Amino acid sequence: MQKKRINWRYALGEIMIVSIGIMLAFGINKCSSDLAESREAQEYKTSLKADLKENLKSISRIIKLQEQKVTELNYVLANIENKSVDIDSLGSILYRQRKSPTFFPISGTFKSLVSQGEIGILSTELKRELFNLYDTQ
Repeated sequence: MQKKRINWRYALGEIMIVSIGIMLAFGINKCSSDLAESREAQEYKTSLKADLKENLKSISRIIKLQEQKVTELNYVLANIENKSVDIDSLGSILYRQRKSPTFFPISGTFKSLVSQGEIGILSTELKRELFNLYDTQ
């Protein structure tokens, strides 16, 4: 029996081709993963923006209601100072004053990001701002 000689150049070439193929596959997989993560982050940002717009509408509505309450209270004070008190109108104004609008922020997207562990896909600055805005405990 005669020993077969190993062609080291051929074996080394094959190993390099396989290694390059594996590295290319990992690189393509990483690019695909980064692209999917970027798309997901953009979707979350869009959803957060919609939540914030709704919160802003709600706050604007509450500010208008509070301004009306201030106007009504100024009217009550003016009538008391002028001693021209109409009990019925003052009573209805004071009755309306007891109702105070409450702001409940829409935070579904933020809660979803945190509960699913996806908050890490956002930038550090954005995460900090979101926690300052929504995490009130």
